[in-house]
Amino acid sequence: MESDQPQSPKRVNPSSQPWQFNDAFDIVAAFLQNATSQYMTEGGKVATLTSKFASETARHVRKGARIAIEDGAAKTVA
Repeated sequence: MESDQPQSPKRVNPSSQPWQFNDAFDIVAAFLQNATSQYMTEGGKVATLTSKFASETARHVRKGARIAIEDGAAKTVA
């Protein structure tokens, strides 16, 4: 007659089946390596976009300053 209670989970003993431990370690290591690589790639994209935005903002500020100077000069002449 079997018991209706669930069996307790067995603990994994790395020394009993070392290939399973090695496989799990390799999978986790590969995942972390890929995640880190993707994180760095995305970080590079963010840095590129930020640089482009800063350059464009500086261009607009210079243009606005030039227009303000020209308007001031035109009012002085008039």
